[in-house]
Amino acid sequence: MPKHNPKEARDVKKRNNSRIAKKEGKALSKKLTPIYIIIGVIFIAIAIGITFDYAGRNVEENLNYPGISFQTIDGSTIKLSSYQGKVVLLYFFYLNCPICKTSDPFLATIEDDYSSSQLYILTITIDPADSDGGLYNWRENLNANWNIVRDDISHSYSSPWNIAYTPTAIVIDQNGNTVNKIVGTDDFYSKVTATIDALL
Repeated sequence: MPKHNPKEARDVKKRNNSRIAKKEGKALSKKLTPIYIIIGVIFIAIAIGITFDYAGRNVEENLNYPGISFQTIDGSTIKLSSYQGKVVLLYFFYLNCPICKTSDPFLATIEDDYSSSQLYILTITIDPADSDGGLYNWRENLNANWNIVRDDISHSYSSPWNIAYTPTAIVIDQNGNTVNKIVGTDDFYSKVTATIDALL
């Protein structure tokens, strides 16, 4: 009859436990591999998105748009090149934008603050569903005179400036260069007017 060796029994138990742990670890690793792959893909996608976003911002800041034109809701064509020599303010919004209701009155005040020889304001709704009647009423209620443009479903008017949120104000200098992009309503009036004043 073999003699019982407690140390050898403990070593065998440890080896068996080690084998079981390794098997369980491999099984768990196989189960988690798809999750790791998914997480990796997500991180790569985020990194690519950030890269493209910054690339877009660089292009946006370095290019000018003197040749771009807009179709207003009354059917007239607006060419930015016609307003070289003036500061141009593009204001992106939409009628049901709750935040825009804070900045809209400031925009009307800005129109009053500067002469037509200094500043040209063009408002652009990003919502193709905004009706002509609703847009005319919006302008009338603000006692404003600016032209109104409706973007299309391809966002032909808003995409050159990477408009992602409303309200967004784009300030263009007298030479057609985009010099500032103001997003949101925080200090909207002071940010816009400070940019305009620096150009006049």
